[in-house]
Amino acid sequence: MDDRDDPRAQLAAALTDLRLKVGKPPYRRMVSKLQAISKDAVGPTALRNAAWGTGVPRLDTVTQFVSACRLIARENHIALDEALFASQRWRELWQRAVPLDAQPLPLGDAPSPGLSAGQPTSHQIPRVHGSDADDLQPWVGLVQQLGADGHLPRVSNLDPYQLGAVPTQFGSVGHSGPSLDPYVQRTASDVDARLAKALTGPTMVVVIGWSMVGKTRTLFEAVRRQLPEARVLVPEPTALHKIPQHAAYTRSSETIVVWLDDLDEYLQEDQALGPTWLTHMRAAHPGRTVVAATLRREAYKRLRDATGELTRDARTLLNHATRITLESTSDDHDELARAMAIRGYRDLHLERYQELGYGLGEVLAGAPALLERYDDADPRLRAVIQVSVDWRRIGRSDPIPEPVLIDLADRRARTLQRNLGLDPGATAAAIVTARESVETTARIAALDTVWFSDTDCGYRAFDYLVAADDGQHGRRERPIPDGFWDVATHSADPKTLAAVGSMALLRDEIEHATRILYRAAVAGDPVASHNLGIRFRASGNPEQAEYWWRKAAEAGHPGAMNNLAILLNDDDRDFDEAEGWWYRAAEGGDPQAMHNLAVRLREYGDTEDADQWLRKAAAAGSVGGMFTLALLFEHRGDLENAENWLRKAAEADHAAAMNSLAVMLKRRGDFAEAEKWYRRAATFGNVDAMNNLAILLEGSNDLEQAEKWYRRADAGGHPDAMYSLGNLLKANGHLEDAEAAWRKAAAAGNADAMNNLGALLHDTGDSEQAEPWLHQAAAAGGLAAVLNYAVLLEGGGRDREAEDWYRKAAEGGVGNAMFPLANLLQSRGATEEATKWWHRAGVAGDPRVLAWFRQMRSVRPGIPRVRGRWFTNY
Repeated sequence: MDDRDDPRAQLAAALTDLRLKVGKPPYRRMVSKLQAISKDAVGPTALRNAAWGTGVPRLDTVTQFVSACRLIARENHIALDEALFASQRWRELWQRAVPLDAQPLPLGDAPSPGLSAGQPTSHQIPRVHGSDADDLQPWVGLVQQLGADGHLPRVSNLDPYQLGAVPTQFGSVGHSGPSLDPYVQRTASDVDARLAKALTGPTMVVVIGWSMVGKTRTLFEAVRRQLPEARVLVPEPTALHKIPQHAAYTRSSETIVVWLDDLDEYLQEDQALGPTWLTHMRAAHPGRTVVAATLRREAYKRLRDATGELTRDARTLLNHATRITLESTSDDHDELARAMAIRGYRDLHLERYQELGYGLGEVLAGAPALLERYDDADPRLRAVIQVSVDWRRIGRSDPIPEPVLIDLADRRARTLQRNLGLDPGATAAAIVTARESVETTARIAALDTVWFSDTDCGYRAFDYLVAADDGQHGRRERPIPDGFWDVATHSADPKTLAAVGSMALLRDEIEHATRILYRAAVAGDPVASHNLGIRFRASGNPEQAEYWWRKAAEAGHPGAMNNLAILLNDDDRDFDEAEGWWYRAAEGGDPQAMHNLAVRLREYGDTEDADQWLRKAAAAGSVGGMFTLALLFEHRGDLENAENWLRKAAEADHAAAMNSLAVMLKRRGDFAEAEKWYRRAATFGNVDAMNNLAILLEGSNDLEQAEKWYRRADAGGHPDAMYSLGNLLKANGHLEDAEAAWRKAAAAGNADAMNNLGALLHDTGDSEQAEPWLHQAAAAGGLAAVLNYAVLLEGGGRDREAEDWYRKAAEGGVGNAMFPLANLLQSRGATEEATKWWHRAGVAGDPRVLAWFRQMRSVRPGIPRVRGRWFTNY
C-alpha cells in the first residue's frame, strides 16, 4: 500500500501541512503557547512525533497541536480558513488513523457480551510461561549451537571446536580433553589471569590476535574455568536484533555467555552489533550476560585506524570492551617450553618451527604446510585460492558459489600466466586439490566446502590464508585486483553491495566504495545510503551527503538521522528539523544522537531532559556522553561520580577524559596514577596532557623528561608549553635557551612570556629590546607586566608615564606598585594622594614602607626617592 493511502500517514501529513501554513514554528514555541493556556500541555516530543507519524498520537495531542497552530496564526496575523482548525475534521482524521480497538470506549460501555473479566479479547495475547515460551519462539534460525534438548547448551557440555577452534590431529568436535589435546597455559602478559578477571566484570571481553595464535581456544578455556554451568548463545549474524526479544532469553535467570567468534563478521551486518544492541541484550535478560569475542588483529587494526563515521559504532563497542591481545607461543620461551613438554606434542619439532616464526596453534593445524602449498601452487591452483581469499577480503561473508569460482579463477589464472588458456575443467580440478587437507595429520585445507543443496555448493577460503594476504606472518600485503570489486559483485543483492562498499571504504578503496555503495543505495539499502552520505561529506559535498542521509533516515537508519541532524545544525539551516531527527535517532537507540540531543537541550535550558538523555547516552556506550556527564558531575561537586565516568571514558580511549582524570588525581595527591593517565593521553596526541605531564615531571625534579614533554606539547600546538619551558630553563641557569623559548611563546601571543622576556632583556642590559615586549604584555592587561613596564619607564626618567602604569597596577591590587606610585606623587607635590598610597602599601605588607619612614625621620627636609622593583613570573 502506498504511504499516501495509510490513514496514519495522512494524519501526520495534515498536521505537518498545518504547521507549515502558520510559519513552521519551532515545537518549543508551540508548547510555550499551550502552557500559557493549560497546565496539561504536552511536550515538544509528542507534537513532533505526531507530525512525523511516529506511532499513533493520542487525540488530545492532535487537539493541542491544532490549538497551538491556531494561537500562533492569530498572533502573527496569518489569515487562514477556520475550517482548517475545526475539531470535527481532526477527530475524523484521528479516528481513521487509530484502530477501533485502541480508541477509548464511551462512558458506560462494557466489554462484549459473553466474555468474562479474565478472557482475552481479539487483540489481547495470552501470556505463556515456562518452557511453552520456547515452543512459541524456537531458537532455530537464531543461534548456531543448540543442546540435545533444543535449549542453549551449557559451557561444560561443549568443546572448543564446536565454538570455532580449528580442528587438529589431536582434537576435533566430540574428540577433545586433557589427555587428547591438552591446553597450554597462556602466561605471557598474564593473559589467562587477565581473562579470568575480565570474565567477572561487566564489560565485553575481546581476545585480539593473528589467525591461529589460539584466540578461540584460550577464550574457551577461560570461560570453561570461570563459568562452566553458564548457557552459551552463539547468534546467527543476521538474527542479532531478534535475540533481545526472544521469550526464553527475556525470562531466563541463568548466566548466558554470548559467544562471538570472529567478531568482525557480526559487524558487517545491516543489523550490526553495536553498543545499542549490547545495552539491549543486558537490559532484556534478568540473569547475568557475559559477552565474549575474538577478533583477528588485521581486522581490529582496520577498525581501530578508521576515524570516520563508518566504523563509529564498532569503535565505540571495542573502546568500551576489555581488550586482551594474544601473541604467538613462538614469542614466549616459557609457553613454548610447556608445549614441548607435552608428550603428544614432542614430535612436532616446535623449536624448528619457532625459528621460522610459527607458534603451537599454527603447527598443530598444519598452517606452515598450507602456506607452502599456496606459495608453491601452479597458476590455476593459486588463482583458485586467490579468488576465494579476495572474495572474503572485499567483505563478502557468503561462500563463493562453485560456478562463480570456476569462472573468476579461470580468468585470474590467465593473469598469472599469460599463455594459459581458458580451461574450466582444469580449474575445477584445482578446486578439488584446494579442498584436500595439506597433510595427512592436518584437518585444514585452503578451501572449506559449504553445501547449498544436494548438488550445489560454495567455498570459503581458510582464515589463515586471508590473514596471510593481509600481511600476517611478516608477509607483504597482496593488493586486491582493481577489476575484482566489480566482477565479484556483478549480481549481488543490495545488502551484499552495502557490505562490500563499506569494506572498500575501510581498505581505503574510495573509488570502488563510492561506485558500489551507489549501486546499493539506488536499490534502496539504507546502510549503503548512510555510508554513501559519509563518503560525500568526507569529500566536501554536503548537498549529496544530505540527500543520501535523508534517504537513509527516512528508511529508519538512526546513524543517518544523527548525521543529518548534525549537518542541518552545523549549517545553521533548520535547528528545529535537526532537533527532530536527533529525537528520532535517540529514541531509536543511537548513543551519539542521545549525546547530541542532550547538548542541544542544555543549550535551550531544558536541563532535566538534557540530563536524562546524557545518562542514557553514557549508559549506551557514547564515550563523548561519558565525558560530558563526568564534567557535569564535577561542576556540581559530585567528584565520586565524576571520577567514575571519567574512568569509563578514559578506559574507552577518550584522550580528553584521560587528561581530566589525571588532573583530578593530581589534585588529590595521587601523582603516580596521574602520571600514568597523562602519559596515556599524551600517546593519543593530547597536547594538554603533554603540557600537564611536563609540569608534573618538573615538580618531581625530573627536568630532562619535563623539557622533553614541554617541547612535544609545543610541537603539538600548546600555547603555554614554550612559556613554561622558558621558566624551567631560566630557573636552571640556561638564560640563552630560556630567552629563545620565551621569544617563541611571545611571538605566538603569550603575554606572560612577553613579560618574562622583557624582564630578562632588561636584566641583561638590553632595555631597548625589553621595552616593546613589556609594553605589549602590559597592554594585554597582565598586572605583573604593567608593574614591570612602569619600573622600566621610571628608570628611563619618564616619570609621568610611569605614574600612569603604576596607578593601573596599584588599582589592580598589586602591592609592589603602591609604594613607588606614592613616591612619584610626592615628588611632584601630590602629598595627600601620596600619603594614601603609602598607607595602602603598608597595609599590603610592603617592607619598604617601614624602611622609608625610618629614613624620613632622619632626613626631614626632603623625601627620599625609592624606585620600583621588578616582578616576574619565573
